[in-house]
Amino acid sequence: GADGRVALTTLRGGVPGGKAKTAYLIPWGTDGATRLAVALLEEGFRLVAAHEAITAGGKEWPKGTLVALVERNPETLHSRIDVLAKANNVEVVSLATSYSAAAPRGINSPDAMQSLRVPRIAVAAGDNIEHTSFGSVWHFLERELGVKFTPVRLSSIGSADLSRFNVLIIPDGYGIGGVLGKAEKLKEWVGRGNALIGLGAGGTWFAGKEAGISSAVRVGGEEGDDDKPDAKPTEEKPETKPTEAKPEAKPGEAKSDEKAPAAEKKKATKPLPLPGTIFLAKLDPTHFLAYGYGGSEIAVPVAGSTFLKPSTKGANAVTFGKALLRLSGWAWPDNTEELLAETAYVIDEPLGRGHAILFLHDPTFRSLWPGLRRMLVNAILFGPSRSATFTEGEEGR
Repeated sequence: GADGRVALTTLRGGVPGGKAKTAYLIPWGTDGATRLAVALLEEGFRLVAAHEAITAGGKEWPKGTLVALVERNPETLHSRIDVLAKANNVEVVSLATSYSAAAPRGINSPDAMQSLRVPRIAVAAGDNIEHTSFGSVWHFLERELGVKFTPVRLSSIGSADLSRFNVLIIPDGYGIGGVLGKAEKLKEWVGRGNALIGLGAGGTWFAGKEAGISSAVRVGGEEGDDDKPDAKPTEEKPETKPTEAKPEAKPGEAKSDEKAPAAEKKKATKPLPLPGTIFLAKLDPTHFLAYGYGGSEIAVPVAGSTFLKPSTKGANAVTFGKALLRLSGWAWPDNTEELLAETAYVIDEPLGRGHAILFLHDPTFRSLWPGLRRMLVNAILFGPSRSATFTEGEEGR
């Protein structure tokens, strides 16, 4: 243009195939797809998500693909999905048939598809919540995705009526467990098919003994220690015993050439705090939090001194292997990598029909980690819709 700006002609949106006879497919994995999906749900259209790979239109579509069935939606779907897809630069696929001769699972397979709920989001705010973490969550949801939410004071969550929400996000903070305690009403709310999402310390309190939400355990120290507002990590030093002075050799006796044995290095048990180091982690491609990634590895930041042993009852969606790959930053010798190995970074703990999802690090932090934010979107959109417990054939109904 005259002002020097150049249009990105590679971005396409809309429905190139024209009006669909059976369904529209929305490929998953971009912020545009998220904005499109939320806009359709907010306008009352019905969407289902593929929780198994499906075959449609002569092509296999991965888990996470969204489907708008023509027969389950009003006639206005055709015009609105085209307009909204263009506005969000999403290329939607139109289908002439919902069946596939090549694969048993199509878009009408009840064991592969599950309906999505309109996200009704509450975000904890006020005392004990870091203002910067709350601000990052606000910016990501409202400014980048166009998703509205309701702030709820952390101290009132135990007594608040959460029935109008299906997602509750607790940003990073301090002393979260001390404020919420056992949170029995909150756990009951999750069990009714809702999603509790904790970021940083807003999630690590799940592993506290009093909370009893997650079966994960903090590496080194008592469960929930990291949630105490005044708790500060202390550096461990190897214990050494003072060397005893040897008596002088008596006349006629040879001096001993033997040296005192070196003090054995004590194995570290508590992580020392990191300012921020990037490691390569393993992503579970079968879990709904991994939809849209198309791989099994992801770079993640690790900060602070809280590491978590994997959940024994839930799903460990992102973990560290036995041999760590440090991509950037530094680590404490004989401490960080030894204690971080084989721990969990993102945990999905089923409670009844719902999910308590824990992120070790706030994925919205300063908008620095767009790769992690996809998991937060998945938690918001799929968490309240993906039944944690179900009987066979019940998922797609």
